[in-house]
Amino acid sequence: AMSNERRRAQRQDMRWEGLIIGSEGSIVARCMMVNVSATGASLILPAATEVPDFFVLVLSKKGEVRRQCEVTWRREKSVGVRFVAHASSEDEEVSHISDTLARISAKD
Repeated sequence: AMSNERRRAQRQDMRWEGLIIGSEGSIVARCMMVNVSATGASLILPAATEVPDFFVLVLSKKGEVRRQCEVTWRREKSVGVRFVAHASSEDEEVSHISDTLARISAKD
């Protein structure tokens, strides 16, 4: 087994459903977030999902938990991301996502 000691932040194995939201506020895919840490996570995706290099990960039905993500590695059905903070664009992102989530909730 490979040593995990090089990781800077403690990772936890978990399974958490999320939504990948593109820059226009469009839904790219649903995903499953696994082994998450304070600095990043791995996301399991439907096969052949095209994920942009930067996106917003929404982790709750109401959308109050969001992370700006940058893809650090890609495999066929998963990607690794690190969480990045973009203070300046945050407000725009949030309003985009709120609109998107409002549309999703309306459908349910």
